[in-house]
Amino acid sequence: MTQENLISVPNKHIEEYLDYYFDGKKKFEYAVLLNGAWGSGKTWFVKKYIEKQISKDKKVAYISLNGISKTSEIDEAIFKCIHPVLGSKQAKLTGQILKGALKATLKIDLDGDSKPDGSLNTSIPDIKLPDYLKIDDNFILIFDDLERCELKIEETLGYINYFVEQESIKVLVVSNDTEIKESDNFLKKKEKLIGITFNYTEDQELAIKSVFDELDNFELKEKLIATIPHIAEIFNRIGYKNLRAFKQSIFDFERFYIKDTFEWKGDFDQEIFEKILKYFLILSLENKKGRFQNEILKFKEDEEKNNKIEEKDKNEILKIFRGIDSKDSEEFMNKYGLSLSDFIFSPEVWNEIINLNIVDKNKIDLELYEAHFRLKEEKPTWFKLMGFWDLSDLEFDDLIKKAKEEI
Repeated sequence: MTQENLISVPNKHIEEYLDYYFDGKKKFEYAVLLNGAWGSGKTWFVKKYIEKQISKDKKVAYISLNGISKTSEIDEAIFKCIHPVLGSKQAKLTGQILKGALKATLKIDLDGDSKPDGSLNTSIPDIKLPDYLKIDDNFILIFDDLERCELKIEETLGYINYFVEQESIKVLVVSNDTEIKESDNFLKKKEKLIGITFNYTEDQELAIKSVFDELDNFELKEKLIATIPHIAEIFNRIGYKNLRAFKQSIFDFERFYIKDTFEWKGDFDQEIFEKILKYFLILSLENKKGRFQNEILKFKEDEEKNNKIEEKDKNEILKIFRGIDSKDSEEFMNKYGLSLSDFIFSPEVWNEIINLNIVDKNKIDLELYEAHFRLKEEKPTWFKLMGFWDLSDLEFDDLIKKAKEEI
C-alpha cells in the first residue's frame, strides 16, 4: 500500500491491520477496538475506511450508538443499513415487517427474553431478502460512539459480542475510553469481546481538510486548503480540540463569506481574508467553549473595579486602550496577543454574526472599510510615518510638521 493510497500516514498500521482482519477468511472470534479522543478525527478515518471497503464490494453497517437507550434501536439501525428501503419510515407502516425480517436475517433476540428469536416458534413474515443483503464473510459491523450509548456499557458489549461469538461477524468498535467509567464487569466484558486495541493518532491537518471537503463553495474551499497550516496554528492556540465544533464554525464561516467583501478595487485582499478568518474562528470556538458572558467579546467583570483614571498608571491606561477592563478580558487578549481594535469589526457586529446568525453585509462592508480599506485609500499621516525607514529626509520632515499641525 503506497502512501498516496493511505487514509492517514500516522495511522498506517491501523489501516493495514483492519485490511488483514476484514479481508481474510479466518474466524477471529474477537472484535477490534479503535480508541481516540473526541475531535481527533477517528470517526472521519473510519468513514474513509468504510468507503474503501464498499469499493471492494463489502457490505458495511455503520451504527452510531450515540443516544441509543434500547437494544431494539440498535436492531433497527442495523436493519436500515442492511436494507435501507425496508428500513425507511414508509416501510414502518407495515408494522411487524421490519422486526420479522430482522429476526430472519440476524437471528437475534428482539423480545428481551435472552433467547435468539430465530429459535422460537415466532411468526416471521414471508420476506426473502436478495442474496446481496444476506450476512456472509463480506459483511462488516462498525459500532461508533460506544461511550455515548445510554445503555449500560456492559449490556452494550454483551449485545455486540453476540455478533462476534454466535454469528462470526467481524466487528470494529470505536470509542473514547477516557469517557468510560471502568468497572470489574466492564473490564470482563471488554476482555471477552476485544482482541486488539488501537489508539488513533491525531492527524490534525488531514482532519481539518476533511471538514473543508464538505464545503459547497469550491472557491472558498481552495482558499481554506491553502491556509491549513495557518488554521491549524489558530486551532491549537484556541485549545478546543473539538472537530465537531470546528466543523460547525467553518460551515458558519462559509455562510458568512461573500467574496466581494474582501475585494478592494477588483483585487482580493488575502491579508484581510486571513485576519477575519482568524478572528472568526477564535471568537466562534471561544464562544462554544463558554468564554463570553452572553455576548461576543463581553467579559466577566472584576468584583472590585476602580474607574478613576487619575489613579491608574501608564500600564493600566494602555490596557484600557487594548479593551482590557477586567482580569477575564486581560487573560483573553494576552492569550492571543490582541487588542479589541484588532478584531476589525465592533463587538456588536461580531455578536450579530456569531451569536445571532445575522449577516448584515452593509454593516460589515462599512466597518471593514473604516478599519482597513480606508487606510489604503486615504493614508493618514501617522500611517505614512510608520514607514519612516523608506522615507527621504525631506518627506520625513514634511510629515513630522504635518503631524504636529494635526495634533
